[in-house]
Amino acid sequence: MKVSFKTLGCKVNQAETQEMIRSLVREGIDISDDEPDFIVVNTCTVTGEADHKSRKAIRHVIKSRKSGAKVIVTGCYARVTAGAIKSIPGVYMVNTDRDKDTLIMKLIDMKADTGFHGLNHETEAGEGSVRQRIRDFIKVQDGCDNACTYCIVPRARGASRSRPADRVISEIEKLVKNVSFNVAADPTHRVVARSNARHRDEAIYGEVILTGINLGKYSDDGLGLVGLLKRIMDIPGLGRVRLSSIEPEDIDDDLLDVMANGIRDKAYICRHLHIPLQSGDDTILKAMARTYTSKDYARLISKIGKSVPGIAITTDVIVGFPGETVEQFDNTCRLVKELGLARLHVFKYSPRPDTQAASLSGRLTNEESNRRSSILRDIGSRLEQAFKESQAGETLDVLVERKTNNMLTGLTDNYIRVNFKGPALKIGKISKVVL
Repeated sequence: MKVSFKTLGCKVNQAETQEMIRSLVREGIDISDDEPDFIVVNTCTVTGEADHKSRKAIRHVIKSRKSGAKVIVTGCYARVTAGAIKSIPGVYMVNTDRDKDTLIMKLIDMKADTGFHGLNHETEAGEGSVRQRIRDFIKVQDGCDNACTYCIVPRARGASRSRPADRVISEIEKLVKNVSFNVAADPTHRVVARSNARHRDEAIYGEVILTGINLGKYSDDGLGLVGLLKRIMDIPGLGRVRLSSIEPEDIDDDLLDVMANGIRDKAYICRHLHIPLQSGDDTILKAMARTYTSKDYARLISKIGKSVPGIAITTDVIVGFPGETVEQFDNTCRLVKELGLARLHVFKYSPRPDTQAASLSGRLTNEESNRRSSILRDIGSRLEQAFKESQAGETLDVLVERKTNNMLTGLTDNYIRVNFKGPALKIGKISKVVL
């Protein structure tokens, strides 16, 4: 049996897809886009545009599928609009369970019913075609207890809950172990895989990205996010850990200390934090039910920059929130310029069903929202370029991902994509590069 995946939306969705793939592979199910038996579309509903992209993706998959592949729709859009999706001709199943483990079990049961025994995609593909993993998303938390007035995510994802730390550690250890076997077996990578690698330069697995809907609220039997990070950093053979989006109120001195100092010769935390801002105007922040003011946010960014030199701070900003005046928009533009952020993700406000903001008056025209989005994206482009230029001459850790046109490419720990010349044997390794 073959299963193919198409994933939309956030890093949590990407993490869930990767987790489903790993689980299915362990059960001997082949993951392939070549005439699959099932196509799983993992959807998003965070904005109106996300809804549109999800519907478009579902219809495209149905139209372009071959060999009678059955289309299964899961994810946040499936949970909040299951009835509408079921009415789309060609949809075989809509999975509305928040826990995607149920979908995994359904697919495994389908395999058992057919009596099909497929390839193990990771370990039985044949000599020379073994794929070396470089970066993986690991979901550690799901759901959200916040009440932001514009956000549909709590309805789609439910209350905050965390994965047991032992399960997270076990999953990462398996990734490192599998890579050690694959690298040793793959003649295209002349690397000696050592399961007892301790120094970060000897890491055999590049990077894991911890994800969660509200990552900073991770909690397992008294163990918080920092405690989890320290356990992960102690995993032999792991190079580095990256955090996905984290709310301003969840960044404390303990987190900054472990980011700044780490533990010598062990995995370390990337100098990159994605901290949602949403607006630089206090009136709008209050209407959004955000828990900080613009000054609070500015003080936090200043503190982080002093604690972790060279860190890249990226953010989300919503334009066109109901009632947003030109002056309030200008406040946002002014603040992001002053903060010197490394990158902006700009979203146009769109009313989400059953959210408080959907009933507010003063909604902007689409033309005005587009105009403001364009202004902020232009600011974001200039900020990104300025950050890159600020790192010129620095020696940075680059996780090499691939080689294209005789050039290696990879990400620095502070989220700059770098191209440089070097041998293919560096792929999957962390290399020192002078920008």
